[in-house]
Amino acid sequence: MNININLLKINSIKNKAVLIPSVIILSSIVSFVLYFFVNDYRTNALLEKSPETILAQMTLEEKVGQILHVGIRGKTPDVYTIHDIGKLYAGGVILFAANLGDKESIKKLNSDLQTLSMQSSGIPLFISIDQEGGRIARIPEESSPGAMAMGQTENPFYAEEVGFFTAYSLKKLGFNMNLAPVLDVNNNPDNPVINTRSFGSSPDLVASMGIAHAKGIREALVVPVIKHFPGHGDTNTDSHLDLPQINKSFEELEKMELIPFRKSIEEGAEALMSAHILFPALDGEMPATLSPKIIRGILRDKLKYDGLVMTDAMEMHAISKRYRPEDSAKKAFLAGADIILLTTTGPVTDRIYNSLLDAFKKGELSESDLDRSVLRQISLKHKYGYFHSLDSKYADKDLKDYFSGQDERIEKRILQLSGKYKKPGLYDTVAKDGIRSLRKDYTLPSLQKNKNVQFYYTTKKMKDLALKSGIPEEDILPFRSYLILRDLRKKDFEKHLILEVNDLNVRQWNQIVKKTAENIKAEQNNSALIALYSGNPFLDILIPDNGAVLASFSPTDESIQALLETIFEKKVVGKADILLHVNK
Repeated sequence: MNININLLKINSIKNKAVLIPSVIILSSIVSFVLYFFVNDYRTNALLEKSPETILAQMTLEEKVGQILHVGIRGKTPDVYTIHDIGKLYAGGVILFAANLGDKESIKKLNSDLQTLSMQSSGIPLFISIDQEGGRIARIPEESSPGAMAMGQTENPFYAEEVGFFTAYSLKKLGFNMNLAPVLDVNNNPDNPVINTRSFGSSPDLVASMGIAHAKGIREALVVPVIKHFPGHGDTNTDSHLDLPQINKSFEELEKMELIPFRKSIEEGAEALMSAHILFPALDGEMPATLSPKIIRGILRDKLKYDGLVMTDAMEMHAISKRYRPEDSAKKAFLAGADIILLTTTGPVTDRIYNSLLDAFKKGELSESDLDRSVLRQISLKHKYGYFHSLDSKYADKDLKDYFSGQDERIEKRILQLSGKYKKPGLYDTVAKDGIRSLRKDYTLPSLQKNKNVQFYYTTKKMKDLALKSGIPEEDILPFRSYLILRDLRKKDFEKHLILEVNDLNVRQWNQIVKKTAENIKAEQNNSALIALYSGNPFLDILIPDNGAVLASFSPTDESIQALLETIFEKKVVGKADILLHVNK
């Protein structure tokens, strides 16, 4: 009996000894299988939300809508906007100053637009804006000094940080695409549309500043769009009004206009805007936007660009005066454009959409090309986290957490840079470092605010700054030619004349410069005549022998203030590095 009990105990111990490792082994096998099953499931779940899989789930109607970016009519979504996003599945919206109220209303508008898209296609919109800085800023209170002001500093670091700050402010308002930087080389002083929007007249400078600026925009998780390919600098016609023409061969373009684009593409440019310009040596019939020879042949094949191509606004007269909207849209797509940019909404959008849809159904346009265009757009939206920052049906929690972490990193960098540039601010620093003297180096006379300066203002902003700076109120007068000429005629007049000049009073300034020269020859006085100029430096503006034109290349508040501060703080002002007319 006892023996049997002991045997049972021994057998029980043996069984347990065998059972324990078996359980461990079985548990390990189960864990191993579960690990791979779960991870495989998770991988598949992520793959289900990849750009390629999102594309595969889209209908033809949705894909056609994605290549259309539209404008809106007011400051809130109206029936046309709701239709374009909800029924036509537009892939993006462009906003202008007329669409924008205060910051809270801008945020709400952009949020409402994204909600409409989430409720229809589930694909986030690209919400774009022209926030180049300088004179092209749809949100003036958020504007930085312009490209040419940055270009004068020849400091790519400034361009990058300005790009970052600009994009950060846009992202906070709900924008995710900035139609900047301009990579046009300003090699034609008669250009009516680019001028100060360009970083300068050197293609290498434009390239280095443009690449840095785009990098800064990208770092704030906003998509930069380089423009206007293959180059809008050497024109004397505004493409908003008519079709410009540039008579250069490909070899000539390679030595100038194409340099910034080629270098930007090599540095990873992801989005590009085409130019509505005719290049007869490249395509004798079609402007660049509609030309397969230029977009597919040069941009895609020769420059090896595989990023997103967006047209400039198709309502611009360079296109709209020559083609029906639905015809120009089809031609742009055939040329290789991925996005047809429209600035309007309503019945015209319907016509374009239905015409494109019909062409794809009939095989007149390639659906495989459409898939490639839509995939480029979805991939970029996916890469920048736009799916995961919204309640998209394609969003992924892990990626949402990742991009939330990116937002925290951006906020941290803003705090660091804000501290670094607190006194003065970044924009103040850039504006001041970019002040130059047109056509000559200039050594300022010793200017004393409360003694030897007579100041003539054009804008209230400059008047207020002059008062704040310490110039006595009695020495601050409105810009009136007769007042200035009256002072010039005084033989005992010993003050230096400081004039605020802009595009509108250049003619009067030129008259004053001529009179000053006459007075100096007559030895009536020897006062310096100095213009503080925030206008277009390519206008025919005269330079006084005894004086200078100090230029900011930008009309922003920081640039205007920098002009005033420069004349009292900076002894020597260097010559502007820009292409100008022969001295007149």
